[in-house]
Amino acid sequence: HLTLLLGVLATAYSLYHISDLRFEWDFRKLKPEVETTGPEASLPDKLKETRSPAIVLTESRAEAMAVVAEVERIRTERGDSSTVLSVQSVYSFLPADQEQKLDLITDLQTMIDTNIELLDQKDRSRVDSLRQYFDVQELALTDLPREMTKSFSSKEGEILNFVQINASVPLRDGRNSINFAREVKVIETELGTFYASSSHIIFAEMLELMLDDAVIAVIVTLLVVGVVLVIDLGSILSAALVLTPLLTALAWVTGLMYVFDFRINIYNMVAFPTIIGMGIDNAVHIFHRYREA
Repeated sequence: HLTLLLGVLATAYSLYHISDLRFEWDFRKLKPEVETTGPEASLPDKLKETRSPAIVLTESRAEAMAVVAEVERIRTERGDSSTVLSVQSVYSFLPADQEQKLDLITDLQTMIDTNIELLDQKDRSRVDSLRQYFDVQELALTDLPREMTKSFSSKEGEILNFVQINASVPLRDGRNSINFAREVKVIETELGTFYASSSHIIFAEMLELMLDDAVIAVIVTLLVVGVVLVIDLGSILSAALVLTPLLTALAWVTGLMYVFDFRINIYNMVAFPTIIGMGIDNAVHIFHRYREA
């Protein structure tokens, strides 16, 4: 009787605190600890957070700048709640509206040449000293310094056409990854719809999927196991008796997780349905042996 009472109390305690279990959002705590035998090199924290930007593939300068403009608009609209730190394309380093500016310079030069007779000698000399600035050409990507185009170039040195979006928040936190993915994953512009991708965005989508479906997976697994047990044992009561030890053990696991402050994470979320499927075997065998006896 004492054992039964303790079991009931443990089960009640576990079920009471099941809603208090917390999810582990910090991905760093899910990595195995590796012993180092010497000094370990480390990147600055800010560089660690920006070394894996989201990438948007584009086919032209117009598309790239449209994506940049839209992300900038979203960032400005969201204000302090935005997860975007910066967005740029290799075309961001080129002056905007170069053709219009060159046309303006040409018109200015024509106007000066047409009205040069109206100027006195002193003003003519000043204008002549400025003529060197009229001899300008449109700036191309190949004219940019190597340091500017390096992060947009392939190993062979070819300048690629894509947009980089850097996050303003630590993406090692799953909540930040989800918010960042929601903000930049789909970018609607006048030139079409573009999609950002990165390891953090992929992981955020996987995390959202698991959070949405984890409880459903456990419930569906229990229902399937329950139906199979009813078919096998021929009785709902017998199926409930066989399921009781398994459900009690699961409740105790959650209770121990609460006591020792073990958090739910993406790994043990997958384990719960597996435990149900594998853990029912012994109870079924014991119940069949009991019937045979």
